[in-house]
Amino acid sequence: MSPNLSACAACLILTATTSVFAKNRVINAVKIDLTAPELVDVTEVDAQGLYVRWRTVAFSRADPVLGYKIKIWEVKESSEHGLELVNAEEYPAEVTSELPTDPFPLADTTPGTREEIATGGETSSAVVSGLRGETVYELRVSAFKAHEDGPWSLPTRIKVMNEVDLGRRASITRTADGCRFSVSSDVEAEHEEYIHVYNSYF
Repeated sequence: MSPNLSACAACLILTATTSVFAKNRVINAVKIDLTAPELVDVTEVDAQGLYVRWRTVAFSRADPVLGYKIKIWEVKESSEHGLELVNAEEYPAEVTSELPTDPFPLADTTPGTREEIATGGETSSAVVSGLRGETVYELRVSAFKAHEDGPWSLPTRIKVMNEVDLGRRASITRTADGCRFSVSSDVEAEHEEYIHVYNSYF
């Protein structure tokens, strides 16, 4: 099921950006205690990359936030195979189930597989690449100052699957609020191509 991927397991390329999620967060105070940022969304860029978006935390110019750390865990899976009755138990089928070996969520004190830094106190998103497709990842974000790290955000767990339904990419995302199934496909309208994303929440 898994395609051949030319990912570099040790290589992460991080591209940071600033958006509306970073506005009006700078305060002219001497010191502000760091809070946990809100991890807004984690979506697929391609088979080997994720777009991570968060809401920035408030900070003072006298004691600025220098950036954000993105902690990434690779969650191992185990496969189970067996014959089961499907279609209202009328027909036998070979069923394969992939189960995470670690429950959701992982404790934020668990050593991460990788940790990347997006510099800039008003940076509110980053693209992390060099990941592996068909792999489960769990992510958290925290702000940091020169001599202080803030608390970690609530986690998001995601798995990007490839070549689903005639080449369309799909991903499954889990947060504290629920789960989402997404399918991306290339669509052409009026001689222009764009990406269409279908999301189903449950």
